[in-house]
Amino acid sequence: MELPHYPRSMVKDVDEAGFQQEVIERSKEVPVVVDFWAEWCGPCRTLGPAIEQAVKDREGKVELAKVDVDSNQQLAAAFRVQGIPAVKAFVNGEMVDEFTGALPPAQIDEFLDRVIPAPEKSEEELAEERAAVGVLLRRGRPDERGQLVLIPCGVDDGGGCVVEGRKDVGE
Repeated sequence: MELPHYPRSMVKDVDEAGFQQEVIERSKEVPVVVDFWAEWCGPCRTLGPAIEQAVKDREGKVELAKVDVDSNQQLAAAFRVQGIPAVKAFVNGEMVDEFTGALPPAQIDEFLDRVIPAPEKSEEELAEERAAVGVLLRRGRPDERGQLVLIPCGVDDGGGCVVEGRKDVGE
């Protein structure tokens, strides 16, 4: 079954013959979410459009492979699909997360966001984070056991930071 309103690069039908290439190998380049479904399944018809839209919204950061369990029974058995819809996420050739049943859009979004790797930070962003950590460490004080305690400044009266009613002198 062709999915006409989404580019093939984001949503595609996959069968047993193409699973290795379209899911396992492809997941080494971009996360691939597999929706095991059937035409007769009511919850599948609810989940299908919602997960397709959520994948489309991520603009190529994740792809969706649709597997009809009636036509691909060996594949469904190999991945121990016992109820449908069953959704399994693959990253670097391995299954990393899954759920069964029709989830509301917000939970689908959370699932996809867990699967998509965080964007790499620029050198400028990394430098800003290092500078912020340095400021926090300079504000730290050893406690009674010699452990470094970070002191966030809530109120600065010119002589130090006031934290929970206690004044820590100097910086």
